[in-house]
Amino acid sequence: MAEVYCPRCKGRVDFIVESERSGDSIKRIKYYYKCKVCGFRQNVSDIEIMRDNGSIKITIKNLKTEEGSKGSSVS
Repeated sequence: MAEVYCPRCKGRVDFIVESERSGDSIKRIKYYYKCKVCGFRQNVSDIEIMRDNGSIKITIKNLKTEEGSKGSSVS
């Protein structure tokens, strides 16, 4: 994998994945780059998984490639 550098300070950035759960029905997963040196953060993608009465809705927002994108949704 190629190394990625910060656009601000040119320091090396880490690729980070965070997940959080809101109750039993919603899970959010965030992918982003974070600079070790200056703290700059660049969001890459957000995924939201919702359960409702036996169905699952997945919403994906690709933030790095589509600035301001509303994302896509799969049910």
